[in-house]
Formats: sequence, C-alpha cells, structure tokens
Amino acid sequence: MDQTNMPSSDESNNISIGQGVIFVGWIFAKGKAEISGKVTGQIKVDELVVSASGVIFGKISAREMNVLGSANDEIICTEYVCIHATGVISGKLIYGDLEVKKGGRVMGSINRRDD
Repeated sequence: MDQTNMPSSDESNNISIGQGVIFVGWIFAKGKAEISGKVTGQIKVDELVVSASGVIFGKISAREMNVLGSANDEIICTEYVCIHATGVISGKLIYGDLEVKKGGRVMGSINRRDD
C-alpha cells in the first residue's frame, strides 16, 4: 500500500460532520471534531469546532471549543471556549476560560471550572 497518501497520525484522530449530514450517536476522538451538520448524542474530543451551520444536542466534553453555530444541553470545556458572533450555547456550560465575541450568546447556567 502506498503510504504517501495516508493521513498523518494527527489527521487520523480527527472527524468532520459535513453540512447537511445528520448524525445520531457517540463521537469519541483524541483529535479535533468539526461539526457543520447536525449531531445528537455525546461528543468527547480534544478540540471542537461548531461551524456556523453546525448544531449539536447532547453531552459535550472538550478541552477547547470554538462555537460559531449552536451547542445545546450539557457542555464541559476544560480549558478554553470561544463563542463567536454567530455562536449560541444553550443549557449548562462549565468552562476553564470563556470568551464571548460581540453577538455571541449564552443561555442557561454558566460556571467556571474549579481546578
């Protein structure tokens, strides 16, 4: 097998849910997840990007998050979460560091993570 076109080990730990895709279930990845479609279920990743078209319902756990779309229900972000101008978090948010850009919204309860 020609290994020149094989993804690097960093890339192989990533997942992308494209716009228009509906996924129901669990996503566990050591790398990065980019969500542009709709996910219902549980997500546990190192880094999560919810694009402007992305919608997540369920339990989310990540080290770092960038939210341009919508994340709903229970969100735990151990280090850094950024809610961009088009981003919405609705539900329970536990975070390490939080940045909300002008226009970004948080609805529900927010608590800083105790170390």
